[in-house]
Amino acid sequence: MKKTLLSSLLLISTSLLNAQSFEWAKSFGGTSSEQSLYMSIDAAGNIYTVGTFTGTVDFDPGADSTNLTSAGSTDIFIQKIDALGNFIWAKSFGGNSSDNCNSITIDGSGNIYMTGLFNLTVDFDPGTGTANFSSNGNNDIFVLKLDNSGNFVWAKTFGGISFDRGISTCIDSYGNIYTAGDFSGTVDFDPGNASSNITSFGSSNIFVQKMDSDGNFIWAKSFGGNSSKYCSSINLDSFGNIYTTGFFEGTIDFDPGIGTTNLTSIGESDIFVQKMDSDGNFIWAKSFGGTTSEQSLSLSIDTAGNIYTTGSFTGTVDFDPGVGTSQLSSAGLPAFFVQKMDSDGNFLWAKSTNGNYHEVGTSITVDNSGNVFATGYFNGTVDFDPGTGTAYLTSVGSSDIFLIKLDTSGNFIWAKSFGGTNSDYPKSTKVDATGNIYTTGIFYETADFDPGTGIVNLTSAGATDIFIQKLNPTTMNINEFNSSIKLSLFPNPTKGTFFLSFNQDIDDLEIIITDVQGKIISKEAYNTFLNANFELKGSKGVYYLTVKNSKGQNTIKVLKE
Repeated sequence: MKKTLLSSLLLISTSLLNAQSFEWAKSFGGTSSEQSLYMSIDAAGNIYTVGTFTGTVDFDPGADSTNLTSAGSTDIFIQKIDALGNFIWAKSFGGNSSDNCNSITIDGSGNIYMTGLFNLTVDFDPGTGTANFSSNGNNDIFVLKLDNSGNFVWAKTFGGISFDRGISTCIDSYGNIYTAGDFSGTVDFDPGNASSNITSFGSSNIFVQKMDSDGNFIWAKSFGGNSSKYCSSINLDSFGNIYTTGFFEGTIDFDPGIGTTNLTSIGESDIFVQKMDSDGNFIWAKSFGGTTSEQSLSLSIDTAGNIYTTGSFTGTVDFDPGVGTSQLSSAGLPAFFVQKMDSDGNFLWAKSTNGNYHEVGTSITVDNSGNVFATGYFNGTVDFDPGTGTAYLTSVGSSDIFLIKLDTSGNFIWAKSFGGTNSDYPKSTKVDATGNIYTTGIFYETADFDPGTGIVNLTSAGATDIFIQKLNPTTMNINEFNSSIKLSLFPNPTKGTFFLSFNQDIDDLEIIITDVQGKIISKEAYNTFLNANFELKGSKGVYYLTVKNSKGQNTIKVLKE
């Protein structure tokens, strides 16, 4: 990614049109640590979040209480809220050990499917009934179906005597459920009376299993080698083709059938994308990476069948898995990337940050227009515009959350960040049919979830709490300055004094500095403004500098150290 820093100026582009405005944020948690791991949205706009909790947690983020208590060290929860953030219900289940839910998907009728791992004996009925299942080994895989009211429908489990886990799940238009994860040793993937045994190569293999809407086994496939590998995500295109992504080391045969398609990593771990048809027949596999470590953590498919992945990489990586070359480099620390391929695995484009700090993409989704939304975490000051422009965001704490929007060609549209003075991490982001963006994850202590100039602070009750945030698609700052007007502010973060300049004279300009509570720290008016030094009065923390006149305005977050 090419960038030019003149005198280390942070050139902050004001062309962030079509930005998203804050709608609401909700949080819930107890005095221990809670983890939100995935979310899904149904056709009515209701939001379902799954994860783990310990102890007693009030899952109603509103004025009322809905307390659930774990039976073991960690139990599984599912919470449902409506599009306005109002609590509907929450359910939990688990045994005396540690249980985990990693993924959730919703069918067209609102039925809920979840997958993860469990240990010992677990009652999978979150209601008054009982549906006990016991693991064969250290951890077994479960697939659970609930109706849209959270009532138990069925549960299926499978696993061997070692460590097995369901990591990601999705559903096709016929209601068939696909689950991906990893397993060790020999596992019978048919949870019914018949058997479908598969034995892993090496310490573990990746599996994909298919069941119908009643939980009847259809098929299971696996691929792997003698070295390490991990599948992070599974998704389907409109034709029912199956795509998985993750990362691997060494040589792996990605064809689960009688053929052989070996791919070999260049470094410690490379990224793979594999495609099969709806019957589990191998179509293709692609890989890309460098001499160090790369990870793909999320995968999404658009309506045309194009594939998007996000994660992190270090060093120099050729993101074109074909004969071409498309190299991106990080400055030494992990950098965030988005890569796009067509349905045949042909490279289209890749974009990244520069890895000056620590930037990791954790979730990616695509809207109906082909716009790409990715979320992740970062620290320091990072330019999120992968093109010739600049869009700097500065973290408040050791790890803040970013959300970026690119168009279908990978062109930058906007980037936002939010968080507190500690470490905050996003786990999943989704876009509904009308373009609303939902993000869930975890946060520590107090964090501001409004990425704009407003303040929406939420405070955790324990070590980590769970948040759900909604941004709406209405245009924010519709009168922002024309994209030809560039504003620079240096340094940011600042010890107190900073230099503010435009690339051209601006008439009748007002410059306002406010603190996080909205209190005006300073306010100056200029007949004509080009540049000037400013003294930021007040204690260390976050401030907002707004420049505006009759033709537009823009606001910049400034961090005083």
